[in-house]
Amino acid sequence: PSALAAEEPFAPPNLGDGPLSFEAQLDSVYEGVSQAFGPMIATSLRSTKWDKRSQALKAMATVLRGLDLRGVAPPGSTGVLGKGLLQLDDRARCWRVCCQLLDHALKDRVMPVRLAAHDLFVDAFADAEGLVSQEDVRCGIGKLIGHLVDRLGDSNLRLHESARKCVVFCAEGRGLLGLRPILSLLQARMEASASSGERTKVHFGILDTVNVLLHRFPGQKISPDESIENSLAAAARAERNARSWTSHDVEPFVVAGLDDALGPRVRGSAVLLAATMYQSLGMSGVASMLTHLRPAKQALLRQKFEELDSQDDEGDDEYADSVDQPPEEMAGLVVCGIAVRPGPDIPPRPHIIPHREPDEEEIMDGILEEAGLVFSGTGIGHEMGGVSYGSGSSGPFGWRL
Repeated sequence: PSALAAEEPFAPPNLGDGPLSFEAQLDSVYEGVSQAFGPMIATSLRSTKWDKRSQALKAMATVLRGLDLRGVAPPGSTGVLGKGLLQLDDRARCWRVCCQLLDHALKDRVMPVRLAAHDLFVDAFADAEGLVSQEDVRCGIGKLIGHLVDRLGDSNLRLHESARKCVVFCAEGRGLLGLRPILSLLQARMEASASSGERTKVHFGILDTVNVLLHRFPGQKISPDESIENSLAAAARAERNARSWTSHDVEPFVVAGLDDALGPRVRGSAVLLAATMYQSLGMSGVASMLTHLRPAKQALLRQKFEELDSQDDEGDDEYADSVDQPPEEMAGLVVCGIAVRPGPDIPPRPHIIPHREPDEEEIMDGILEEAGLVFSGTGIGHEMGGVSYGSGSSGPFGWRL
């Protein structure tokens, strides 16, 4: 038996041109995988060994990345890539089978299999535009995104980061959910976990994901005369610029994360999220949020904002100090000059003999010549007081040399 347990009643897989359906039982999905990707991948997915299931999912991701979504087959390709997937219907069928399998693989009990399923999810929806209808894309993401959001804040850091990557992908990807639906989904997940035992982990994972989203998308200020009760202008502006966030979108996450019952870790994430808002929108962007907090929490956030301002001031001072400022007496000094071009190369004079190191023969000849002069007693002179005395002459004090 496979580790991917099937809970849905048996139903034939939807492999045609109709809308995407997730009513198929797992055995039926395996049959569809065998038809679309080959029997070896389907057999590996049924294995009880997690490494085979993981390799099968990676092989499916490789096939999806190697699919010619523009209608041109890779040169020299053979097998499934070269023959079976050239038609648009075949590619759409592979995509639907992949989504149906992900509905089970994203719930696998083994972490490497889930990580491989996350990669397959990104590969499946990266090039879905033009391959299947937008209705199928929305249906697939709407069904699978819940499995990814459930892994945010997981005790395993790799699993949390992988799920966060997929959620950010759904917000950034063209034709996918977008930023605001993702923020609404994260807020709903956070509110649903208020009474669960994993409340702390869920809040931490969601706040971390929201902070990453704020760094990926620009912030948008709301004018002070637009209140929450009467925000028609803000809604119109948000509709025109759906790929941005406002303080109203992020405020619920900060307020919920500052709850004392969640502990210092979650509170630190909430403060970091508020700091990101402050850096993007300024004090005017977070003023309305501060009014909904107790004085102690307001003081905590204001202290964080002051630290950010002091860091910016120190950075400006360091930059100003690094710039060399001329003294006052040299303020009007101007250096003028004429560039001197290098002259032509002058050849060496013929009578100048360049320096050359003597070779071994010349050195030995010089030594022998000096030795002969010593033994013959000639050519030896003594200098004393600037006077030279040769052989046969009288030296100082009447000595005979």
